[in-house]
Amino acid sequence: MNYSKLLVVLLLSLTFVLFVVAEELAPEVINENTSIAPEQNSTLEILPVEETTVVIQPIEEVVPVENSSDTLTGSLVIEPVVEQPILKTIMELIMNKISVIRGQLVQLTASLFYGDGSPAMNKEVTFYAGEEKIGSDTTNGAGKAKLSWDTSPFGANVYVISAEYAGETGVEGSSAGANVVITEVLPKVQETTTNESMLTTAAVVEPAVTAPVEKIESCVTVNFEDTENVYGTCTHEVLECGGLNNATCATVQKEYRCFLGQQKVQKSYQQCKTVGWQINNGQKIVKLDTTNYACSTQESGSTITVICDSQYDGNGDGICKSGESCQKFVVNGTTIVRSEKNSDDQYKEADDSYFMPEVGVVVLQ
Repeated sequence: MNYSKLLVVLLLSLTFVLFVVAEELAPEVINENTSIAPEQNSTLEILPVEETTVVIQPIEEVVPVENSSDTLTGSLVIEPVVEQPILKTIMELIMNKISVIRGQLVQLTASLFYGDGSPAMNKEVTFYAGEEKIGSDTTNGAGKAKLSWDTSPFGANVYVISAEYAGETGVEGSSAGANVVITEVLPKVQETTTNESMLTTAAVVEPAVTAPVEKIESCVTVNFEDTENVYGTCTHEVLECGGLNNATCATVQKEYRCFLGQQKVQKSYQQCKTVGWQINNGQKIVKLDTTNYACSTQESGSTITVICDSQYDGNGDGICKSGESCQKFVVNGTTIVRSEKNSDDQYKEADDSYFMPEVGVVVLQ
């Protein structure tokens, strides 16, 4: 049998069947914009395309954020609130006197600065003596506030003088303080102190009013321990001979002064220093408390001059030289005149540059 011919016939038959099936199953072809309907005369009719309205909805919202260089899609960026830094302040307090007689004026100067050292201007500074308000002032262009404090209403005591700035929004407050001593009379010293090797007893020795100028001394009995030699009577044997031709001899005891050793003993002495002066010109009696000063005096009739040189700002020799803190008292008749100087060479009733404790003055008559 010829299989080759049979295979060719089968292939041709299969091809024909596939062609017929493809023709039956072919779909109607429609153009994107037209609809084609077959007619008997094969004429194509173009149908209009139904109009379609397209609505475009926003998908995302772009929200610009103020003070930000970034634009985020569909979200809101909230910048954090940056707090303004609090400015720090520094207060300094300067007083022209730290020890005064009741009734004298004390000049207070408060300086207010920011942390960078620049002056804090137009800020109210309040001054206190202890808890009591004594005044206030507004800082000037240099950051300074000033007050003249009248000590008349205050009794003898130690007062804490303070300057306070309360602060405000964005600015921190600050304060500063120092002690001021107000005295009315010349203090009398009576004290006893003890340490490991010394017992001291101090007392003020006041002179009788017998001379125009007399020292007031504070004398201290100083006890101390010392070592001294101890001597006694010792004996020794001596051979003594006598009689004719010293034929008779005997041993006898003889005494002599000898060194026995050393012992510790308690001793004491008086140590005095000048703490004041009493001035009496026959018309006026005045006491001066010069504890921190060395003074010199000069007499001319009924006029007595006392010049006191501070031991803390100079050599304390009682001779006032240029640049030293000194006070001068002139008792003339029934009047007494006090003056002082520090940076100036001329004495003044009140020198603002004088910072040393003042000499206390008590008028007795």
